[in-house]
Amino acid sequence: ILNDQTEKKKTEQTILNYQDRLEVKLNLLRDNEKQLNKINKELNFRNTEKGKRIAELNNAYTDLQKQKTAKIQAEAATLIAENAVKSKQQFLSNMSHEIRTPMNAIIGFTNVVLKTELSEDQRAYINAIKISGDALIILINDILDLAKVNEGKMTFEKSPFNLPVSISTMLHLFQAKFNEKNLKLVKQFDENIPEILLGDAMRLRQIILNLVSNAIKFTSEGTITMSFHMLKEDAESATIEFELTDTGIGIPQDRLEHIFNNFEQAQIETSNSYGGTGLGLAIVKQLIELQGGTVFVKSEIGKGSTFGFVMNFGKISSETQLKASEELIMVKDNIIPGAAPKDIKVLVAEDVMLNQLLIKIILADFGFELDIAENGQLAIEKLKENKYDIVLMDLQMPVMNGFEATAYIRNQMNSQIPIIALTADVTSIDVENCKAVGMNDYISKPIDEALLYSKMIKHLKKLG
Repeated sequence: ILNDQTEKKKTEQTILNYQDRLEVKLNLLRDNEKQLNKINKELNFRNTEKGKRIAELNNAYTDLQKQKTAKIQAEAATLIAENAVKSKQQFLSNMSHEIRTPMNAIIGFTNVVLKTELSEDQRAYINAIKISGDALIILINDILDLAKVNEGKMTFEKSPFNLPVSISTMLHLFQAKFNEKNLKLVKQFDENIPEILLGDAMRLRQIILNLVSNAIKFTSEGTITMSFHMLKEDAESATIEFELTDTGIGIPQDRLEHIFNNFEQAQIETSNSYGGTGLGLAIVKQLIELQGGTVFVKSEIGKGSTFGFVMNFGKISSETQLKASEELIMVKDNIIPGAAPKDIKVLVAEDVMLNQLLIKIILADFGFELDIAENGQLAIEKLKENKYDIVLMDLQMPVMNGFEATAYIRNQMNSQIPIIALTADVTSIDVENCKAVGMNDYISKPIDEALLYSKMIKHLKKLG
């Protein structure tokens, strides 16, 4: 019995031991399970975060690809736009050249004929040709300037000019038109305005030219009144108000705010009856505002219109005023600079025979001697063989163009002889290229004789 009890106790103890060990193992398993669950959760979290990171990287890659594609597309669009602008500029340059070249001969020889003895009828016919030619040149200038403004390439000079002389020179162009329509011109000039101002005379001339042309077009009878008033001045500047009042057809009130828009006219009937592109006033507004001025218009149907602008000009010293005034005198009906240096010899590089003949007549009127070279290479040869005081250089010539010839004269010959470009190409690119190769100045075709003379004398005086 004792043995049985002993065995039973051993067995029970053994079972208890197994139970303890089993409990330990179960606890270990439970701990392992908890640890495993924890690891699984950590792995799941990491997998989730990894998935998010992969998604973020994919999104970032997609965004990067989109940005890269957008950049490539933007660069391509910019390149296309730049090429389009260059093509447009080249087209305008070509068209300007092709139109201005024959117009130079037409207007130039018209001026030559007008200086001869003519019957009343002949003078009227020739004046009609001149008026039409001038109108075409105004249109070409407006188109070119509109392109410059749109491209942000319009530039302005600030140099001394004689305001009364500039206005008189410009009005002289319209004398035949005033006579033809029997219109009276009244000029009112404030005596307080300095005779010599600092500003862009060419652009001021263009502004007033467009306004006068517009007034003549829409005025069949009566008076056109041009007035200049000093608004304020100090030691360095003068603010001037210009007004041009006509007795023309007038403009409806609801059209006044649109009249300065590109290609706008008061109404369709206006274009049909009076012609025009609607560009002139748009150019006027832009030229004025780009120089910091303001433009205004007042009008009444059947009574006429007043166009005006306010602009600021620089002032110069009294001594400079006197010197500038002495350089301008009246010769017959044209305003040209004062007495020229004697024995001036000019080299003209020009390939078009009609232009050669015209420039010979113009320079002969100035009292200058000249030689003609048909291209840039011949011009260089003549410069090496002979002594000249100034060169008039056409830009587009066979064999060697004006740019190449000027670059050679400046760089290979080391010559600083004044060179003025005679160009039928007046886009911003051509003007910049003229300066880049070392040309001193330029004048556009058709040649304005007074302007050509003025520029030649200016550069001859600098040299001498």
